[in-house]
Amino acid sequence: MHIRQFLQSVGLRPSFLTSITEEVHFQHRTSRIHIHNIDNGMSLWDVVSIRAEVSHDAELNCIELYIDEELLSQNNGHEISSLWNTNKYADGEHSIRVKATDFLGNTFEKRINVYVKNILVSINAPSDLLSKNTSGYVFLSDQHGKVICTHQLKNKERFELRKSGYDSNTFFLTEAYTNQHHGLRLRTFTNLERGSRWTVSKMYLEQKPHCARKISFKSIDEKSTYYATNYGGLKPIDSEEHSLLFNDNDNQLFVTRRNNEGICFNLFDNINENAIIDLNQVASPSNFIDISFNDSKKAMAYIVGFNGDSMDNGVIVSQKDAGGRTRVTFPYPGDIFENYLIVSSDYGIDYCYTQKKYGIKNGNHVGLEVNSQAQVMNGKLSYQAVGNFTFMQVSLTSNDLYEDVSWHYILPQANDMEIPLLQLPDVLSYFKAPNTISSRKYFSIETMDTYKDLKSFISKSKNGFHDVLNTIGMGYEKLEY
Repeated sequence: MHIRQFLQSVGLRPSFLTSITEEVHFQHRTSRIHIHNIDNGMSLWDVVSIRAEVSHDAELNCIELYIDEELLSQNNGHEISSLWNTNKYADGEHSIRVKATDFLGNTFEKRINVYVKNILVSINAPSDLLSKNTSGYVFLSDQHGKVICTHQLKNKERFELRKSGYDSNTFFLTEAYTNQHHGLRLRTFTNLERGSRWTVSKMYLEQKPHCARKISFKSIDEKSTYYATNYGGLKPIDSEEHSLLFNDNDNQLFVTRRNNEGICFNLFDNINENAIIDLNQVASPSNFIDISFNDSKKAMAYIVGFNGDSMDNGVIVSQKDAGGRTRVTFPYPGDIFENYLIVSSDYGIDYCYTQKKYGIKNGNHVGLEVNSQAQVMNGKLSYQAVGNFTFMQVSLTSNDLYEDVSWHYILPQANDMEIPLLQLPDVLSYFKAPNTISSRKYFSIETMDTYKDLKSFISKSKNGFHDVLNTIGMGYEKLEY
């Protein structure tokens, strides 16, 4: 028993007790607890070794280790250690607290907050992700290209991927889809971090059900040229009856009339089988927009009109080849459509640059500056790519004509970056992973500056990567070698 405790137990209070108390308080003020290898705000996972050391001149009666308010371990030395199995705790913020008590009854403690991250990624699958002919998988890979875990996808599901024993904070995420008509398609993203959220995206655009409808046209002016445009494409109207293709949800037909007086348009609704269209109603005069090009000798552009928030039933309302000109005037039908998309391209021997801009005032065709190299060697993809773009896509295909496999690596800008060619999971092992670069594409997203912005957008989007390229108001540009 400590002398102070003994004197107090027999009711004695000698004068030197005050000096002892002052010395104890001095020691208490200078006491220190050090938690080894774990800092405040650190992310932890799996089984964690905790070791704490107490510096205190007086003898300690007890030292305790708490997780939140739960006692994990205790002893009576100046050091304590224990294993903490974080898998038994929910992901999120937790506290580690070390409390020490001396024989005088003085207590002191240290608390740090940490974040448990056993969930590698939380994934959302849209309701229309898979058709009846498509199977989908998502798998994670480590920095050596080996598969960490795999999950078979279902429509409209939310799930979490974990892997006990995986000791890194980052990983690759791959979306993979097999289709009886299109083989295997894969899309890989790099440097996802523990605790990420993700929305997987479809890679196959299923052909919509369609049918031919018999349409009659009246009031044909022999001095005018007419064109009908819809889901089925552009078709000249040179007789009173035509059979035109419509998809099941498409009941509109856009008609253009050209003559010596100019260009007129109209958009006809509720076009069903045996519909009759009066071409005298094609009378809305055109508006015009000038699109500027660079000095490319080969360039073209077209304008797509659409209503609402979807381009599913959008139609090409104007199309021209620049023919070496740096400024070209395009007609368009004004407020007949709510929204427009301008697609412009220039191309040379080894590239094709395509720019997409939403809105009728965003027609200027600008260049994309890129300095890039890429090669596959010894099972690794080495690349460097810098420029005014958000992310790049390096696509690999197989040299085997009987292997219909395409693997798209979505990558950030980098200098002298090297990543492994990823292995396929067992469920897809009957395919052979491709190792030949077929193309490189560079995307400049108007609302995204970095690859981190790309991943953040996908984590919050409804349809994943598909929304990156098809969200109205964002637009994208790409350069392909």
